[in-house]
Amino acid sequence: MSQLAPSDVVDHRRLTVAAGGRCRVTRPEIIRQTQIVTLSDDPVNALRDLPFTYPERGWTAWSRPPYGYRAAQRSAVLGAGPELFTRAGIALMEWRMHRRAGIDLIATDHKAVVGARVLLRVGLGRLAVTAPCQVVYTVHDDRHLGFAYGTLTGHPVSGEESFVVALEPDDRVTFTVRAFSRPATLPARLGGPFTPLVQQFGLSRYLQAMAALARGDG
Repeated sequence: MSQLAPSDVVDHRRLTVAAGGRCRVTRPEIIRQTQIVTLSDDPVNALRDLPFTYPERGWTAWSRPPYGYRAAQRSAVLGAGPELFTRAGIALMEWRMHRRAGIDLIATDHKAVVGARVLLRVGLGRLAVTAPCQVVYTVHDDRHLGFAYGTLTGHPVSGEESFVVALEPDDRVTFTVRAFSRPATLPARLGGPFTPLVQQFGLSRYLQAMAALARGDG
């Protein structure tokens, strides 16, 4: 079987996808060998200069991950009905899922649109982990709302994560998180089997946050 390119995946799903142009890095200071990023006092502008850390952009729209990555997927039923679907979808696109899950977030746009960049921060003080990402496609039709973002330099892993709320034919509203990733920094590589466990914990937090937002809680 021939291997699909990311562009084939995107065309098949008719998604809105960011152009894969190369970014010129000026500031902040970037040490490529260790994937360490020092953000300036203006993190929004700093985010605009960070390049992607993986080439397979848009691949979460497909059911199989690209070669060499670990895949993860979790789904949950949020409830039923078009009203709940709309409420959950809007909350997702306005970054409220992340904040509800306890993640600090700085974004270049108020909503998840193609090209929007976000800096996620998990943890406290010097132990906090920062994870810059860029939205690579959005999903928007009568029965689906969502987006995917890919990792930028400084993220502990390389890969992509998608979040989609769907109104199923039987009127159920489902939420699905799909990701593929591999370690990008020394701490992530040293984490061994604990790294995917941390990822699974994060996916669980997202599902819990979306369940609360679908109920109108927050």
